[in-house]
Order: sequence, then C-alpha cells, then structure tokens
Amino acid sequence: MQAFLAFDGSREDQRETLVAAARTIADNEHIAVTPWSDLAQGGQMLVNNICRAISAADLFICDLTYLNPNVLFELGFAIAQRRKIWVTLNRSFREAPAAYGRTTYLSTLGYVPYRNSSEVVEAFHRERPHQTSQSVYDATIEQVLSSRDQVTGSRDIRGLLYLPAAANTEASVRLTRAVEHSKLPYIVDDPAEISANTLTWYARHTHNSYGLIAHFLSPEHEGFHSHNNKLSFAAGLAYGFNRKVLLLAHGPYSSAPFDYRDMLRVHKTAEECEAVAKNWLGDQQEPFLEELTVTRRKRTFGSTKGLHRVSLGEFISENEPEDLAEYFVETAAFSEALVARHAVVVGRKGSGKTAMFLMLRETLSQDKRVHLCAIKPVSYELQGLVRLLEHVAEFSERSYLFESLWKFLIYSELVASVHAILTSRPSFVGFQEGEQVFMDFVEKHASIFLTPFSIRLDNAVRNLLHVPHGETPANQRVRVSELLHEQLLADARSQLGKILSSSERVVVLIDNLDKAWERGPTLDLLGEALFRLLSVSQSITRDFDRQDHWRERVNLSLILFLRSDIFNYVYRSAREPDKIVPKRLQWRDPAVLLRVIEERFLRSSTSITEPNEVWERYFDNIGRIPARIYLSDSVLPRPRDIIYLAKEALANAINRRHDRIQGEDLEDAVLRYSQFAFESLVVEASSRVPRVEELLLEFVGGPRVVTRDDIVRYAGLANIDSQMVDEYIGVLKNLSFLGLEVDLGRYEYISDFDDLEREKATALARRLQGNGGSPTRYEVNRAFWRFLELKP
Repeated sequence: MQAFLAFDGSREDQRETLVAAARTIADNEHIAVTPWSDLAQGGQMLVNNICRAISAADLFICDLTYLNPNVLFELGFAIAQRRKIWVTLNRSFREAPAAYGRTTYLSTLGYVPYRNSSEVVEAFHRERPHQTSQSVYDATIEQVLSSRDQVTGSRDIRGLLYLPAAANTEASVRLTRAVEHSKLPYIVDDPAEISANTLTWYARHTHNSYGLIAHFLSPEHEGFHSHNNKLSFAAGLAYGFNRKVLLLAHGPYSSAPFDYRDMLRVHKTAEECEAVAKNWLGDQQEPFLEELTVTRRKRTFGSTKGLHRVSLGEFISENEPEDLAEYFVETAAFSEALVARHAVVVGRKGSGKTAMFLMLRETLSQDKRVHLCAIKPVSYELQGLVRLLEHVAEFSERSYLFESLWKFLIYSELVASVHAILTSRPSFVGFQEGEQVFMDFVEKHASIFLTPFSIRLDNAVRNLLHVPHGETPANQRVRVSELLHEQLLADARSQLGKILSSSERVVVLIDNLDKAWERGPTLDLLGEALFRLLSVSQSITRDFDRQDHWRERVNLSLILFLRSDIFNYVYRSAREPDKIVPKRLQWRDPAVLLRVIEERFLRSSTSITEPNEVWERYFDNIGRIPARIYLSDSVLPRPRDIIYLAKEALANAINRRHDRIQGEDLEDAVLRYSQFAFESLVVEASSRVPRVEELLLEFVGGPRVVTRDDIVRYAGLANIDSQMVDEYIGVLKNLSFLGLEVDLGRYEYISDFDDLEREKATALARRLQGNGGSPTRYEVNRAFWRFLELKP
C-alpha cells in the first residue's frame, strides 16, 4: 500500500506536523507514505515526478488548510487518475474552514479537521481512508459520465474547455477572440456568470473535452488567488485525463507553481498571448478532427435504465445551443417575440434571455420565407464602445453620435448577412439583375460591409475618436455623418429594399449588450448609449416600413435582449420612457418554471409522455412535501437555478445508486445550489457596488429576518460606509436577496417589478411600520438560507 502526501511547502509548521503524522501512519499501518518534498531533484521539482508518484499511489492525502495551487493541481490529477482521496484541514487557522466551504469545486469532498499530528493520526486510524472501496472518481463522477456518454454520445463534441481570465484585460480579450475564431468547438467557464462550478462539472467537461485552455492572472490583479486556484484544479484534472493543455498567464508571474511551471506560458504583452494561442490552436486542428472521428467510431450505446438515462443538459444555455430545441419551454414572451415588429426582451441573468435568442434564431432560420440577421457581440467587441464613451462625455451632439453609430452597425450587419446568403448559393445558380447590382455595390465597399463585426465596430470607434471636442454642434453632426458613411447607408437601404422586399419577413436579433456593463465612471453614458439604441431601433423599423421613389418597403422586425437591471437603469433615465414597452421574462408561476425540468426529463425517457409522470417516476417526496413544491420553493424563480438544483439532485441519486431521486438527494443538492446562488449573486452585484461579498458574508449564522440597523452593523464590519447602506439595500432588493415586509410576516421580492409595483410595495411597507416611517424589516431569500446557515 502506497500513499502520496501533498501540502503547502511554504508553510514550515504545516510541513512539520504533516510529515510527522505521515511517519507515524506509515509505521502503524505499514503504508509507504511519500511526502512531495521527498521528490526534489537538485532543488528542482518536475511535474512528471509528482504525477508518476501520485499515479503509483493507492491513496492521495492532501492538506488544504491553505488553498495552494500546487496542491490543487495535484488533487485534480489524483481525482482523474482514480486515486482514493483524503483531505485534511488545520482547524487552528480560523479562516481555513470558511475558505474551503466557499470553494464550490471542493465542497463535496469533505475534510478531516485537526490541530496537531496526533489528531491527524487518530483521524486516519478512525476513518481508514486507504481501505475505502471507491475513489472520488468512482463515487461521484463515473456514474454521471456514464449516463451522459451512453445515452447522449452525439452531444459529446470533444471540443475545448476554455477558462478565461476573471479580469477583462487586453490579453484576455485577444485570447477570447482567438478561441472564438478557431474552428474548434468549445465550452466556456465564464467568470462573469459564476465564479466557479462544481467538481462534477469540471470533471465531466475536462473528461469530455479534447483539451483545456486556462488563462491565469498575475498577483497584481484583484481576485487572482481564487481564480488561479480554480484553474490549477481544472488543469490537474485535464492533465490527469491526458488532455491537451495550454496554460497562459499574465506577467509578471515569477512565482509560478512548480508543478506546472514548465507547462505555463507567461506573456508580457497581449500580442504575445494571442500569438501563442493562435499557434497552439492551429496545431490542434488536424489532431482534433482525427480524435473526433475515432471517438465517434468507438462510441457505443449500452443498455441503460432509470436515472442513468436522464440528461438534463446545461444550466447555461450558451453551452448547449445544439440541444436546446429539444426541451425549450415556449412561454408567452417567446410567442410574442416571434411575431413582434419591435420588442425589447428584458430579464435577469439566468432568466432565459439567451435561450430565447437561440431559439428565435433557430426557429426563424428554418423558415425559408424569413431573412434572419443575428447580432451577438462578445465582450471584447464592446470594449471600444466604452473607450468612445470616455471620449464623447462632453460632446454636445453625443445623442446623435450614439444613434448614428448604432444605425451604422445594424445596417452594415444586415448588408453583410444578405451578402452571405447570396454567396452561399451553389456556383451554378446565377444572380438575378438586382442581386448582381447589390453584390457589386457591397464588394465595391467591402472594407466597410464585409469586415467582421468586431473590426467594423473597432474602425468606427477609432474614426469617431478623432471628432474634435471644440466643434459646433452642426459641425459635429457633419463630421459624424461623414465618418459613419451616412450617405452610403442611404444607398445600402435602397439596395436592401430591392433584395429583401420579396421576403415575407426580415428579422434582426440583438443580444449580449450587457457584456460591456460594468460599474464605473462611464455608467451614465453607457445607459444613454443603450437608450439611443432602443430609440434608433424603432426608427429603423419605421424606415424599412416606408416606400417611395428610392426605397422599397421591407417587413422588418427588430428584437433586442437586455438584462433587467440595465433596462431599468436606462428606463429611469429616459426622457420619454413610455415609448419603451418591454417584454419581461418572469417565472412567477411555479408550474411554468417546473416545465423547464419536466421537458428535460421527458426528452430523456421513452416510457413516459406526460409531465405528471416525471414526478411519479423519478422523485420521492421530501417528508410530506411533494418534490415539485420543494424544488420550486428552494430556488430563485429562474430556469438556470432550477436546472442547477435538479442536476445536483440527479447526480446525488446516481452516485448513491438510487433508482429515484430521494429526499436526501434533494436536500443535499439544496446546500450546493444555495452556494451557487450566493456566488452568482456576488458576481451580479459586484458590477453595481463594491465589497458586496464582504457584506453578504456578515449575514452568516444570523437571522433570516433583519432590520436596517442589522444591515448597518454588517456594513460596518465589512468596512462599508454607513452612508451607502441604502444603496446596498436597494441593490440586494433588486437582486431578490432581500424581500420587503409588506404585511405582518409577508415579504415581497420586487426584482423586475415596474416602478408602479415597486412604489406600491414600498407604500404597503410604510403603512405596516406606522406613522409614515420607512420600511425597516427584510427577509433573506430562502435560496440563500442553507449556505449562509441562517436561523429562523
């Protein structure tokens, strides 16, 4: 029997305690325990030596008192290599248990607390981890992998798993661009959505991937420690699964972890980062296609039954665009958007905006009578817009500039989409006269119409940055018109009318505009820029509805998707807000929300056809509470949240060899979901107010119902100015963390409410308090109770 011992080598006290314990265990249990420090060669540490020793061991012991990137890399490797795992944590260090508990991908592993070497030895003798029958891989990962591989192998595209940097640096922008422009499919672990996923998520996606790209931050970046730890763990998994690995890091990075120092490419400039990525991605094209062919040929579909057949898909729709159509829930908002002439679809993160965008794109693209133009800029493409905002802050004609810029981008993208359709025809199909004229027009101005959206936007911004501040308003308008080719756009409108007037419908979809929304000095200007987009989108539909001597009528629809907080910010600052009527994505009806889960279970089953059968076949009640009620009551009412909770419950049931999802499976899943909801909240709130995580952690162990005075006290402990407390309360109410007491014991969560409903709830709260006083009692949303360990 052999064991490997990993710990933070920079902590001499830890080394002394753990090595002493290892020697005692070795003597008493006759186990050969190898501390990592015994593998040094001339003061150098090689990853191959470490990994060979872990692979040769039966048991991997690691101390995670300090979340060390080397140890986390080795832990990921050991899990992938199916080693038995035993984790220790020195409880003498006050911050260690809390930090470990907040690390999502570790929360299911558990740990043994200790204070000295004797307690480590006692715990080892008590738990006897070397004699357990299963590894972590066998107990918590294999069953999930098996169910997916056997039943839905066609979904296993074996592309890349991409872990971008948590800071939107120039190097990160260029790396993302390189990944997107490569021909390799990929799934992204987006830190803008959630700081970290679960162990099974990383294990499944690294196992099913062709390779991994991870972009580390330098110690100069905020949040580098937790971000780099996550990437280290994922890199260890990928290395253990023998996947291709590209590890990039912002310089300076002189203290790179020795485990993967030789694999890490440190870049000093964004250009260097981009060059390394492009070379690596280019080298992987041919091997990827070969491996994809082999895996498809080897793929078999064994007989599976029960829960092993169920695949609930991804909780982030961007990671499952090909499969979404099979279980998409068509709501009234979707049906209305499908036929709308102009619509602004509004919803919170996770409410299904992108899913609706993808389904509209899929549905409309299948209709030969419809011409579709989908505009979905990624985050790096919108950074130029932020630069422009800083430049035009004092412009007298900036509203005209914003509207002209949006018009240029939409018209030019529409031209490019028509050109793409015409050029995709078989070579033997010639152009009609009007089509040939259009093609000649576009190719004459190819530098404007045929460049990618990102370059077109970047060029437009670069040109507008040269508009001088001192010009008169009239001169500014003339200059903007010249730089954004206003006359050329009029010609383009004429040409588009000739081509598109025969289409029954032309639809322009615009999504992802929230990617540039960040807290900072340009927030008001960005709100103004987006309001101008809403305005110009209406004028564009009216323009295409006109017909005269130089243009033909086109039945054009324009549908935009905006995050609710952004829309509300824009709406409140608009001069004529009544002209903007949004279609809000809300899931207040639990029955509609539960359909999101029911459709996914039905898709995986050949024996049931009705939604009610899902609960009868797959779920036990939780005590006297029906599973469907327990599920809907435990989450924030969004598709992303209920999918996440159901997936965790399903994974628990499969790992425990249950043939149904039992009460304990759901209850344990709620704890992990609660942490997921908390981390998602932190990501969402951090774009609005600083130090929000520090404030939220002050709620830990407290009551579920709090007063404003309680929150003031929490803010003081988090070093937040008491003058900002009302702003924080407003943000936490809007994000459904806090519910406002509107009647005795009844709390109203006002996220996504319009201003009238918000004022109504506030009035009810004031009346409850009496004497016209301000509302002072709030309830923390049930979704966060378990993670924050709140008391009744």
